[in-house]
Parts: sequence; structure tokens; C-alpha cells
Amino acid sequence: MDGSSATQHQLRSISIERPCRFKRGTSVMPRIWRSAWLACVAIATFTPSWVACQSQSVATNLQVAGSALSNGGGSCGYGQLSPNSWPNGDLGSLGSANTLVSSLPSGGCGACLQIKPASGSAGTSPVILVVDNGMGSSLSVPSSVFADIASPSIGQADVTVSQVDCQPTDNIAIRLLSFRPDQGGYLKLVLLNVAGSGAVRSIGLRRYQSQDAYQQMTNTYGAVWEADTLPGLPLDVQITDSAGVAVVIPGAITSSSSGDISTIVQFSGSGGSSASPAAAPASSAASPSPSAAAPAAERDHSQALL
Repeated sequence: MDGSSATQHQLRSISIERPCRFKRGTSVMPRIWRSAWLACVAIATFTPSWVACQSQSVATNLQVAGSALSNGGGSCGYGQLSPNSWPNGDLGSLGSANTLVSSLPSGGCGACLQIKPASGSAGTSPVILVVDNGMGSSLSVPSSVFADIASPSIGQADVTVSQVDCQPTDNIAIRLLSFRPDQGGYLKLVLLNVAGSGAVRSIGLRRYQSQDAYQQMTNTYGAVWEADTLPGLPLDVQITDSAGVAVVIPGAITSSSSGDISTIVQFSGSGGSSASPAAAPASSAASPSPSAAAPAAERDHSQALL
């Protein structure tokens, strides 16, 4: 084999190596090494990309969004969000072709992204909540957010974007988009003020105080979840986040529920709180802030996935 062929062979060998791989020349692999290798392969194989890559930073083009984003528009399905609630109107539209989308659940809906100016540029590092998936790969934000990075008059800027924990000061609220309590039932909802990754892995429903298995809702698009039938009212609602941690809200939805339903449950990483199980079904409320009459919720650590 001549020198150029040897070099090409070496380059091909390097290009196919993976983390956690042992050298081919090792004839005997100690048992502890083999166990570590198998564990590493399992993690690499079964861990979703959005869990493994949450801390990645992506170079992105930042643009000024149109007024529709600030007026409750957005393909994630949240609807109108109060400018007085966290994150104070700091919303964003993440292009569906952006490489961050593939590393975030639900196309990034509900995720919180920190925007940093390009190297050498002045400016702060605002955090925005993703409420829309736009065209292309750019990140679009209101002019008030863009002004933290550069003058909105320039229209666009080079930035780096990374996912950070969401830190709403209120607890999770259930927004009922459509609800039919009779004729077998139908439910369509989104969750507001979700802390941590902001991502919801699953939502389960079962009749209040029942020991039945939870009926799983379907994530039809964006942050919207639907159930074509209901197991009976009132409903216990189980919410599982992207880390596999679940919280249960007993009796959260009754036959008279409508609008935004307050809870006193929240995932870690926020100013919200969690409490012990309630003894009565929840009452619906128009305000997302918890009231004295709202039910407590149990934290179901048994649902945590390793």
C-alpha cells in the first residue's frame, strides 16, 4: 500500500469512529469496559435528540416579526397571550428549517430560547417563548426584543440561539380551546406557563378518583392536544414533561369548565409551586393565577423515566 492509499484508508477509518467506541485492535475487553460500552450505546440509541442537544447553540439570522405575532397569532395554537404575563410579550417565531427545530419537541413550541449577539457585538441576551413555526430558518421576534440586540431599523442581525429553562412566575394553566362534555365527549386544549424545558411529552385523562389507566391525548399540532372521547367527568389530568416527570391535577376539568383553568402545580425551574393531592374536583377560572378554591395537585414521581 503506497503512502497516499494508506492516508486515505486512515482518513476513512477516522471518519466512521463514534463516541464510546473502543479500538479495533483490542482483543480482550474487560467486563467493566463492556458494561460501560453497552450503556453508552443504549443512551446514544434511545435518547431523543432534543434531550441530548438541549444546550447546543445555533447561529441564526434574527428578524423583526410582524404585528400578528404580538396579537395572538402563531401556528403553535396558544392564542392570545397576555403581555403582562411571563415572558412579558417576548415571543418568537422559529423557522421550521432551523436546525434547532429538529432538536426540540413539538417543533420548539413552548420552548424558551436565549438570544445572544454575534461575537464582538454589543447588546443584551433576551429570552423568548416560541409560539410559532415560520418559513425558512430565521428567528423572528417583536421589535422590542430585537432592540435588545440591535437597532430594529436594520431589520436583521446575526445571533446565536440556545434553549434555556422557562421560568414563568405563575403555575401551569389549562386553556380549553374546545370542549364537549356530552355525546361521548371531546376536548382540545393547550397548556400555558409550563416551566423547565416547556415541552410536554404526554397528557393523560381519567375520571376523577378512578384507578383506571390514563387515556392519552393526541398532540395534533404545535402545542395543541386533543381527545375524541372522554373517560367521564370530572377529569383528572396527568401532565408529563420532556424529562419524564409527571404531575397530576385531580378533578381539573368539570362539565362546566371553560376558558383558562387555574392550577397550583408546576414543574421545577420556576416561581410556581406544587402541592399535595386535593380532596375535591377543580373549579374552572378565567384567570391563569391560582385561587384559594383551586385544587392542589399531586406530583407523580413514579412516572419519571430514566
